Amino acid sequence: MSLQDTYAAGQAVGHEQGDREPSEAAANAAEGAGISSSGLPSLLHCIAGLVLLLYAASHIAFLAMRDPSHRLSSIVFPFLTNWTLYLAAALIELNVALFAFKFRGRTPANIMILAFVGLMLWYRSAFNYLGGDYCGCLGLLGRLLHVSREMEKLIPLSTLALLVLTACPWLGRAFNRYMRRKFWRIAMVGLLVVARNAAGEGTIEVRGTVNAQEYNPRTGAPYAEQAWHSTFEALISGGAWNVRVTEIDHPNWWELRAYDGTNSYSLKPFGGGFTARSSTQPRTDLDSALINKAPWPIPPEGADPLGTAAVCLTFGWSPEAFRSNGLGLVEVPIPWTAVRDNLNAWGYRWVVQGWMGGRFLESFQVVRDNRLDLDSKQELFRPEFDYPETLKAYNGCLMMLQNRHADGTNGYVRARYRVASWFTTNGVTLPQVSKLEVFYPPPGRRFAARVFEVKATEFALREKGTPMAPEVRTDTVVADYRYKRSNNSRIFKYAEYHLNPGDQWRTENDAVLLAQADEWLRNGRKYTHFADSGKRWVTWLLLAALLAGPVAVTRLNARQKHRASKNYEKSINTSGH
Repeated sequence: MSLQDTYAAGQAVGHEQGDREPSEAAANAAEGAGISSSGLPSLLHCIAGLVLLLYAASHIAFLAMRDPSHRLSSIVFPFLTNWTLYLAAALIELNVALFAFKFRGRTPANIMILAFVGLMLWYRSAFNYLGGDYCGCLGLLGRLLHVSREMEKLIPLSTLALLVLTACPWLGRAFNRYMRRKFWRIAMVGLLVVARNAAGEGTIEVRGTVNAQEYNPRTGAPYAEQAWHSTFEALISGGAWNVRVTEIDHPNWWELRAYDGTNSYSLKPFGGGFTARSSTQPRTDLDSALINKAPWPIPPEGADPLGTAAVCLTFGWSPEAFRSNGLGLVEVPIPWTAVRDNLNAWGYRWVVQGWMGGRFLESFQVVRDNRLDLDSKQELFRPEFDYPETLKAYNGCLMMLQNRHADGTNGYVRARYRVASWFTTNGVTLPQVSKLEVFYPPPGRRFAARVFEVKATEFALREKGTPMAPEVRTDTVVADYRYKRSNNSRIFKYAEYHLNPGDQWRTENDAVLLAQADEWLRNGRKYTHFADSGKRWVTWLLLAALLAGPVAVTRLNARQKHRASKNYEKSINTSGH
């Protein structure tokens, strides 16, 4: 086709669109006829195709690797596994790349590239909105280049920006062509709005101090800002006990754990963080409490920075807490870490070296033992564990289990405890100084990561017994695990209720709370239906709105191409006469 023919076709289109310059109309006609007015768009589309081929190859190669994340459910599409999603991404990238090569320099290639960019931006937004934090977007490239997680998020975003640049010449023309029309102005504003919104015994009383210090597990150097110094008060009556620990410099930071012979309690101020740098402080007008029917309390949220567990182990825990399972092994959830959402609190065998007077621990070790590992469902249904409510949390639990079950370093010591000195009064021998050392799982651990030192400074004996159940002194929100129930589809994790100062703790047979549990097991949310499904529908609706734009552009472009071709044929016939 000669330049004169092309210009004639442009003139024909110009008669239909009289407000355009002849040169613009000629360019549009040439583009509609499948002709590139410049070699630059073709070059840019080839670059886009090569980049997409590289990503497709990286994702396909990543599928051949054995990675634990492949078997997890997708955060955005829970009916797909990550392996399937990686495969779909590779196929989409491959097809868009081939499309860019075939239609290089032409409108369909631009529309396809921009539609791909929009799809990827939607997925990243949906992934972040639903709580995702790592998607492995680089595939095998991320592993080969050993890039950090931050860079693995930044590089794909930079790639999307590059793809947009390859369509910039067409975008400039499309902006001038369509943004004058009212429909497209309204559609653009609408998309922007959607994207933006998108006793009979006496009681022993012990007072003293507990010092907690965290260390670098590789060098053994202490972290200066990660040290806590607290006072404690422990009450002991037979097998029952009550321990309260209070940070010296921040009296609002305190924790109480107790066992009354039947039930265990954990109390702490509601909210806040027990760290010097925390932006929020615990409340003084509201407490939170956990209750369970076991000889050891469920630790509250957090990693026990004050060392409450060390005091409880020293003065509270008795042989009753160490019950053997069917294998003859003693497994107790680790009390110095979070338990309600941490499956790494299990899988350890407690090896007790001795008891003083048959009551107080002399020394023990906590040892990794894979014989204690259960299947995924049994692990998630542990009585003290809160079944995850979101798909992100569920995937995190499965990854936690996969890492623990695949751990080849069975037998390593997770913690070590011993009493350094004892104190005897009224015929009773009590611990005076004890030390608990906590280690991180291997690799890279040579020294204890956390060390708790408990030192008793005062001992007193009360002739009368004292109730070990803590008093309700402040408004308290209670999570009562004695009411935990489950069936094949639903889990009632715990009964939640509110107590006022002076109220008594509810019994384990409260009719109202039992009715709540029964109602939940009949009509509550199924544990297989995650709480973030509503958010997922929002992201899918946004995807539909996002795809509506490229579809409309494609249809309008096809119509214009058809008109341009007809006008071009008409001009050829006219010039032939």
